[in-house]
Amino acid sequence: MSPEQSWTGTSGRAQHPWWTYHSDRELLALAKEYPYVAVEHSYIFVRGAPYELIDFIDDPLRDGVVRNLAGETVPITRHLETLGIHDAVPLSRRTPVLAYGSNAAPAQLARKFGQTGDAVIPVVKADITGIDAVYSAHITRYGAVPATLAESSDTTLHAFITWLSGDELSIMHESELGRSGAVPGNYVYGELTGAGVTSDCFSGGHRLHAYVSQFGALALGEQPTALDAVVATSRIFASLSKVDVLSCVRDSISPQHELDDFILDAVRMDGVRRGWSQRLRRSALPDILPCFAERF
Repeated sequence: MSPEQSWTGTSGRAQHPWWTYHSDRELLALAKEYPYVAVEHSYIFVRGAPYELIDFIDDPLRDGVVRNLAGETVPITRHLETLGIHDAVPLSRRTPVLAYGSNAAPAQLARKFGQTGDAVIPVVKADITGIDAVYSAHITRYGAVPATLAESSDTTLHAFITWLSGDELSIMHESELGRSGAVPGNYVYGELTGAGVTSDCFSGGHRLHAYVSQFGALALGEQPTALDAVVATSRIFASLSKVDVLSCVRDSISPQHELDDFILDAVRMDGVRRGWSQRLRRSALPDILPCFAERF
C-alpha cells in the first residue's frame, strides 16, 4: 500500500478516497487484524523490513549486530551501507516513544514510513509497569477499535520502544495527531511520568513518550477492556479480541448491521463513523492515565 492509498495520513494526495484502492476483503482485514503482527524480538526497521537486533553495546545503530534477510548476522553499519544508508541518526539524538498497539508491527511502520527512503528505526522490547493497553472510545477511519493506555498498578505491559529521529517523529505525529489537516488526529502526545520502564538502551536519563487517545477508554463495563493481542503480566482488566470488541460496539450503536457491513460503512462513510465515535465518547471512561502529561 502506497502512502497515497493509506489511511495513515502521512503523505500524498490521492485522486480518490484511500479505501477505493482496496477490496472488501482487504478493508475488513485492516479492521479485524489490528494491531497486526508484531515480532517477538527487538529489531531495526529499514525500508519496510524488520531486521532482528541480535546484540549491541551502547548504540544499536553504531555497534549493533542484526540478522539480514539471508539469515546472516552482520554489523548494522555494514548492513545499512549495502542499502545505501550512511548517516543514520544516532540513538543520542532520538526520542523514545512507546509502541503498544499497531506501531509495534513492521507492517504498520511500513505503511507510515514506506518501503523506500532513509527511515531507520530501532524498535526495542520494553516492559512497562503500572499501565496496560486497552481499547479507546473511538472507531478509526480504517474500521478498527484501536488501543490506548490505562493505569493498572499491578500490571506489566510487554511492548516496544520506537527510537525516532526528528524527521521520523514528525511523520509519526502526522499519522497520530493529524497535524497536516488532511486526517483528523485521535491521539495526544506526551510523557509517561510515573511508569516503570525496563528496556535495553533506556536509562534513568531518558523520558518515555507515548500517544494516548484523547477520547478515553471504551466503556463496555465499569473498567477498561484490554487488548488480548497485546501481552501483559498480572493483567487486572478483562480482555477481548479485536473482533469481539467490534461486535460489542456494533451491538451497542447499530445492532441492525451485519458486522462486515458495519466495518465497511465505518470505512466508507466518514460522517457515519464520526457519529458512531461520538456515541462511544459520551460513555467513555476518562482520566484513566494520571501518569501521562501532554507535551504537544
